[in-house]
Amino acid sequence: MVTPPMAMVECKGGCEVEATADVKCDAGADLKCTVTAPSVACMGECKGSCDVELKAAASCSGTCTGTCSGACSAYSDSGKTMCAGSCDGMCTGHCEAELAASAKCEGTCKGECTVTNPSGGCEGGIHASCEAKADAMVMCSGRCDGEVTPPKASAKCEASAKAEAKMNVECTPPRLAVHYKLKAGVNAEAQAKFVAGVENLKVRLPGLLAATAQADLVADAGADLLADASGAISAGVKATGDAFADGDIKAGVGMICAAKQVGKIPGVINESAGELQASLTAAAGVTGAVGL
Repeated sequence: MVTPPMAMVECKGGCEVEATADVKCDAGADLKCTVTAPSVACMGECKGSCDVELKAAASCSGTCTGTCSGACSAYSDSGKTMCAGSCDGMCTGHCEAELAASAKCEGTCKGECTVTNPSGGCEGGIHASCEAKADAMVMCSGRCDGEVTPPKASAKCEASAKAEAKMNVECTPPRLAVHYKLKAGVNAEAQAKFVAGVENLKVRLPGLLAATAQADLVADAGADLLADASGAISAGVKATGDAFADGDIKAGVGMICAAKQVGKIPGVINESAGELQASLTAAAGVTGAVGL
C-alpha cells in the first residue's frame, strides 16, 4: 500500500534527463549538460586534456609544443628547435595537459565538457542531468544518481524495496579515455605491445569498475537484510511466546520450526558478505594500481 501511488520519486543527488534543447530542471536543481569536445572552447569543466596557448613564456606541466627554454624530451624537427614533449623550463606556444578529473580549462578542451545551466539547453549533448542543490530533493522520473526517497509506504515495505533495488541495480560501464604520447626512439615492437595493452585496459577496466560499484550496493543490501533478519528473529520469539500464552499450541510449534530456519539467515548472509568483501578488496588493488 503506497501513498500516493506515483511513478516519480524524489532524488537527492543527480537525476538523468533527456539531452534536448528544451530540457528543464526545477528550481532546486542545476542542469548539467555534457558534450563531446574534440577541439572546442569549453565554458564549463573539461574532462580529458586542456590545450592552452602560451603567448608569453610560462611553465607547462604537460606537453609543450613550441619553444622550450630548458631541456625538452622530444622535438618536432631535426634541428631540435621546436619542442614537442615535456619541457623542464619555460614554454612558449601551446601547453597540453591531461586532466585527472573534471576541471576548468582556459583554452581548448579535448574530451568531454560539462556546462552548468547552459542557455541553449542540452541540444547535441551526450548526457544531461538535474543536480540537486545543497541538500535539496528533485523530482525524478529517470535514473537517479544518489539517494532515492520512494513514495510513502510501510516501514517493512520500504526496507524490502530498498534492499531489492540495491540487489537488482544495473551499473553501466563508464567510458574510459586514455591519452598518451610515446617518447621518441621507442621501437615498433614496444609500441605495438603498449597500444595493445591500452586497448585491453579500455575494455576491461570499465567492466571492473561497473562490477565493483554493483558489488558495493549488494554488500550494503546484505547489511540491510542482516538487520531485517535480526528483527525478524526477535519478532518471531515474541510471537511464539504470545501463541503459547493464548493456548494456540499448533501456531507456537510452527513458529519454533520457522525460527530455526530464520536463525540460519544471519550466518548465510555473513558468509556471503565475507566472500564478496574479499573480491572487492582484490578489485581495489587493481583500480588503485592505475590511480583510481
